[in-house]
Amino acid sequence: MTTSDVDAVAKLERVMLYAMEIMDEKFTAALASIERKIDDAVARAFEGRDAPAAKRLPKATKASAPAGHRRAKAAETSVGTKRKVSPVKAAVKAAVKAAVEATTTTTTTTTTSSSDLEEVGPRSGAADDESKEHEDSAEKRVVGRPASGMKDVPSSVAVPAPAQNVKAQTVKTQTKPAASAAPAKKKQKTHQARGLTEGDLTTDEKLLITTGRGRQGEVISTPLGYAYFTKEDDETILSVGKKIGAEPLTLYSMNRWHLKLKNFRIKDTLRVGTRLWIVPHEDWEREYIREDRAEVLSGLHARVKEVFPDFIKTTPPFVGLKVKDFAKLDSSRKFYDDMTATVNAAEAAARRFRDEEKLEDIETIRTRFDEKWESIGFLKPDDILPR
Repeated sequence: MTTSDVDAVAKLERVMLYAMEIMDEKFTAALASIERKIDDAVARAFEGRDAPAAKRLPKATKASAPAGHRRAKAAETSVGTKRKVSPVKAAVKAAVKAAVEATTTTTTTTTTSSSDLEEVGPRSGAADDESKEHEDSAEKRVVGRPASGMKDVPSSVAVPAPAQNVKAQTVKTQTKPAASAAPAKKKQKTHQARGLTEGDLTTDEKLLITTGRGRQGEVISTPLGYAYFTKEDDETILSVGKKIGAEPLTLYSMNRWHLKLKNFRIKDTLRVGTRLWIVPHEDWEREYIREDRAEVLSGLHARVKEVFPDFIKTTPPFVGLKVKDFAKLDSSRKFYDDMTATVNAAEAAARRFRDEEKLEDIETIRTRFDEKWESIGFLKPDDILPR
C-alpha cells in the first residue's frame, strides 16, 4: 500500500468517527427523551389520573442537570415520600444502559482501528481484511471492560471469544520478481571427427589416417585432409612447421585438443608416429586458430611497445594497430607486413637525415623481430606453402 492509500484510509476513518459522534449525540438526546416519557408514564400509573397535573408531572429541570438527578426527582411521590421502582422500569433502564455501553464500545473500536492501522503498516487494501481487523479490535476492547458493566448486557450484545493478534491475521502480499534472463552461455565447441565417419572408410583408409602406412616424416593426403606423421624422436611442432611450410602456431591450435597440448608449448618433443593435421577442416579448428593467433599477437604487440624505441612505436602503420582487431585477422600476414612497413619507414627517415646510429638500431630491430616472430610460432608470409 502506498502513502496516498494510507492517507485515504486515515481520512475515511476520521470521517466515520465524526459521523458516529454525531449519531451518538442524537442517540443520547433521543434516549433522554425516552427516559422522560417513561418517568412520566410510571408517575401517572402510581399517582392516578385524578391527581393534579402539577403533582403528576415533575417540574422541568435545567438542561445541564445530570440524568440521574432528573430520574430521582421524578421518582418522588406527591406527598414527598420516596416510592419503589417498578421491576419493568428497572429492566428497561438496564437495557438502555447496555445500549449506551455498546455505543461507547463502537466509538472506542473506531479509535482502536485507527491505531492498529498505524501499527500494522502497509496492507493489501482489501475491504474484507479491513472490516475483519475492525471487528477484532472491537472484540479486544469489549473483553477488557470491567465485569460490572457487562452483567446486564442483553443476549444480542453477547461478548465474543477473545480475538487473536491483528498482526497475525494481516497477510502481506508480496509479488515475486520475475526471474531475470540467464546470461547467454558460451557456445561449446563440438570436437567432432573430421569429415567422414569411420563407417565410411575402408580398412586401408583407416590404416592410413592412423599410422600413415609407413609414410612418416612427410606430408600425406588422406580422406580426412593433409596430415604429417613424425619420424624422428626429436621433432617438435616448431621444427615440423618450419620443415613443411606450415605455421607452427596453426599446427598447435588444430591439434591441441586431440593431443592435449597446453600453454603454447610448441618446442616440446613429440613421440614417433604422432599425427598432426595440417590444414583446418572443422569450424572449431578455425576458431581455435583465431583465438590463439590473437592472444600471441597481443603479447607481441605489448612487447614491441615496451622495448622498441619511440621512433618505431610512433611511426605508422604500427602506431595505428589495435589489439581488439587481432581476433578478426584471417592470418598473421597483416601484422608482419605492417611491422615491416614501420621499420622500413623508420629506416628511410634515418637515411634521409644520415643518422648512422639509428640505422644500426634499425638493423638490430629487424633481426630481433624476425627471431621473435619465428620463436612464438609464426612464419614469414613467403615461407608459408599454400595447401
